[in-house]
Amino acid sequence: MEYPLLDIRDKNLIKEQIRRLASFYVPEWNNSNDETDVGDALADLFATIFSDTIQHHVNLLPLINYVHFLNCIRVGLLPGTSAEGHVTVRLNEGAEQGVYVKRGTKLFVDKGEEIGHVLYETEHDCFAIDNQVTHVFCANGWRNIITNPWHWQQSSTMNVRLFDEYKYKNLQNHAVYFSNQDILNIRQGSTVAIELQHRIRRLQGPDMAANLADKTYFHWMMLTEKGWETIENVSSSGSRILLTINKELPTSTYNDIEGRWLLCQRIPNLEFPEIIVENVRMSAKAEYLQPEIMIYNDLELDNHGLLPFGENFAIYDDFYIGSEEVLTKRGSYVELLFQMAFKRFQPPNIIDEESLNWKLIMREENFQKQKPQDVVIEEVVWEYWNGDGWARLMFDVAAEEIFSLGNEEVQKIKLAFICPEDTAPGYINAHQNYWIRARIRKVRNAYKQNVLYLCPVIEKLQISYQYRAETRAIEHLLVERDLSVTQLSFDDNTEKALFQKQNPANMAAYFCLKNPIQGGPLTIYFSVKEQWEIPKLPLRWEYLADEVGGQQWVELKVSDETKMLSRSGLVTMTGKSNAAKAVCFAQEGYWIRVLCYADTIAANVVKDVPEITGCYLNTIKVSQQETYPTEYFSVEPHQPNKVCELTGDNLIWQSVWVDEHEQLTDSEWNKLIEAGNYLTELERDDTGIIVRRWVQWKPVQDVFLADANDRCYMVDPYHGSVIFGNGANGRIPTSGQGETIRIQYKAGKGEYGNLAEREMTSFSDAVPFVNEAYNAEPIIGGTSKETMELALDRGPSILSSRGAAVTLEDYINIVKQADRNIVRVRCLRHQNAQGRKDLGAITLAILPIFYNKHAMYFNMIKNNVLKALKDVAPSMIVEGDKLHIVETKYLELNLEIKLVIADYNDYQTVLQRVEKRLKDFIEPIHGNYDGKGWKIGEYPNREKLYHIIKQEEKIRRIDSMTITANLVSQSIKQAVNLEDRHLFLLSVPISGEVIIDIEVG
Repeated sequence: MEYPLLDIRDKNLIKEQIRRLASFYVPEWNNSNDETDVGDALADLFATIFSDTIQHHVNLLPLINYVHFLNCIRVGLLPGTSAEGHVTVRLNEGAEQGVYVKRGTKLFVDKGEEIGHVLYETEHDCFAIDNQVTHVFCANGWRNIITNPWHWQQSSTMNVRLFDEYKYKNLQNHAVYFSNQDILNIRQGSTVAIELQHRIRRLQGPDMAANLADKTYFHWMMLTEKGWETIENVSSSGSRILLTINKELPTSTYNDIEGRWLLCQRIPNLEFPEIIVENVRMSAKAEYLQPEIMIYNDLELDNHGLLPFGENFAIYDDFYIGSEEVLTKRGSYVELLFQMAFKRFQPPNIIDEESLNWKLIMREENFQKQKPQDVVIEEVVWEYWNGDGWARLMFDVAAEEIFSLGNEEVQKIKLAFICPEDTAPGYINAHQNYWIRARIRKVRNAYKQNVLYLCPVIEKLQISYQYRAETRAIEHLLVERDLSVTQLSFDDNTEKALFQKQNPANMAAYFCLKNPIQGGPLTIYFSVKEQWEIPKLPLRWEYLADEVGGQQWVELKVSDETKMLSRSGLVTMTGKSNAAKAVCFAQEGYWIRVLCYADTIAANVVKDVPEITGCYLNTIKVSQQETYPTEYFSVEPHQPNKVCELTGDNLIWQSVWVDEHEQLTDSEWNKLIEAGNYLTELERDDTGIIVRRWVQWKPVQDVFLADANDRCYMVDPYHGSVIFGNGANGRIPTSGQGETIRIQYKAGKGEYGNLAEREMTSFSDAVPFVNEAYNAEPIIGGTSKETMELALDRGPSILSSRGAAVTLEDYINIVKQADRNIVRVRCLRHQNAQGRKDLGAITLAILPIFYNKHAMYFNMIKNNVLKALKDVAPSMIVEGDKLHIVETKYLELNLEIKLVIADYNDYQTVLQRVEKRLKDFIEPIHGNYDGKGWKIGEYPNREKLYHIIKQEEKIRRIDSMTITANLVSQSIKQAVNLEDRHLFLLSVPISGEVIIDIEVG
């Protein structure tokens, strides 16, 4: 601040004036400027003393008077402010009991020899426990969405957008897995039917089957050797879903269960009908299957012109048919279909000479051959292998005599039987399969010599099977929902949901904890990214508890500084003894959740969602302050304006108590207590006798404005002194034997308390089982003591506003006085924080000392500003959502410069100097030509940047300079055009990337 000079004369002007006047008063003095001249020496001495008087006294009179005026209106030097932040406590592994950290526990940071230890104190109690968040899930039951934005194995730092349905993959999968080892033993193709049964909802069965067969809603697949493949042909018939499967289904393992598998999966992102049943059963049907292997005794046969018993059959010859695909369909109706004819075979005839009637002379007719007799299979036995032996397959006479027909014409044969329940695999000639056989039990003319075998010949042997009315139980039915797979059982005959809407139908964020929440108070610090559009989600905290009726979500009472996760802050709660350990979303742990209880919001797409950049358990709010030992002072009887000089300065908090034992009677003491205007405290000796009656006096801004009986004092936090009244203005402390004034206080170290991230190391006080105490975010906000120059600039603003926010300048002055961390303020009227027109709105853009830092730091400033404006600004603005307090945006300037210099040796010098000059010039607080920074809404143009570069003498020329800009805030960073000046009304410049390309030429 500049003041008018009352006298502009300096030493030379004074000496010149002396010489001029001397020519009139002492003309005999030749004034030769000779050093040996006594007159000249005397004039020089006088000029020196007089110029010092003018410079240090006369010309300072305006300043002295101004300072005196400010003292009269109680504008004192402001003390430094304390840095604030949060410290996270991490316990040793296995510290199950937890550790109680009480309020006022000290931490420290060693700042070196010059500054020494800087102490910090916790501002609240905290019960630290060995715990951590392992997973974060977000679920929207209205939209069937489950996401897993973060888990501890993915990253040690959390960066999560809660309820964001587009950034993260939807893990919700509604699917049903069906397994039946035998029915799904398919090799040559089959039609599998899945039947839905419900006694009460019987009429809904066809609709449910039709829905499941609708490819709009559901996708059917089968697990083959190549993985899951789509089943193309899906239809419904009544309460059955019909699936045409034309590929082999091998035995595979899913969810640790071996079997053959079908899958019905919901098409994502579509509404789907609910499928609720009491039972699900399965059947299959296939026609004209080829046998897998056929054997006659020990000879393997081909399915074309085969002789099931050979040409020269005999009793107990066997014809084996192997078909695992068919004979595993226990209880099904099986048909053997084939074409059969008979082939005649006559073995070589050996003439039985004994049968001839030999004579000495014989005629030719005596040697004639007899007609051969037919050898026919009169009866066979049909059997199957049951694992222990051969058992009777059927008792059908027609089937047993099927090979006795003897007709050479081709006939179509059909044999039918019910597949036994105890079929089992067995070995025939080293071939393992499921077997049936036809064994010859009776042969006509089996022992004749002259015979002709009627051999059955079979063409196109085929097998068909189907389940008629009866269906089979599904061996394994798995339902996948909410990231977990559950096996359903229908033994209790109660209805089960195959497909249903996500339960519960709400929107919530789930936090999985490694250990239960116990003890208290427990704290979780959420670092939330600031956004222009603040999320307005009605949220409620809940925890999963063991209740009488089972596990239930119970409301968790919390103290929420985050205002429903719209800003950074602490969430404080107490532990719960009934916290349940449960598996949710396929993860086991203890669960708390944040529930959005507004259905109309949760059922729609939410755009403005909380973005959490950190979640820290056992976090404590700390401030840089040091509690000094209590100091005692004595006072003389009737001593006016007693001043108590404290050991420490830069006071943050003080409590002043006066012993009034000598002054107050018992009745007066009781009346003082009953009035309740002052806190009181009794001090007794070892025998219980009252020796002191302490009364806590109240601080006032100006003790000289107090009444005579007011117990008050005035504090000078800058110098660390307490001033009492004079009896007429404020009561004089009671005098007595010894010290009657007790002062407790805390002091800070201002800017020395600011810490970078993780600069905090440990506790100063002994706290057991602590592995680490660290600050995950910077501890900032500490400022140095106010200088005289700043106080002189601040003084007029106090008078101009006069405690009322009327003009824009009033708002600016009041905001600057609200917090020492504020450097500049710009006030816009009829405009909101987004730059849109809003009649009656006031927008305050604030540039803090630690600009573009964490949002929690600016929120502290914002709270102080709101507190300052609450009583001085119109209520319709403060309470009517018309007051917008925002941090300035930052116009990041990126420069690409091409320079030419004359000498290679100047390369590094020019590079470093130009880069430093540009960054110093652009710096928002201490930049610009005058070193006083840039006004909000102002930024350097191309000409100014050229001028700064040209100040380097070793540059021959500037070939080009390209400037690009980004508009940066806590929530966004976007490229902008510098020509759009309306975008930068609430911004200040900061230096971005500076690329300097230097050539020599």
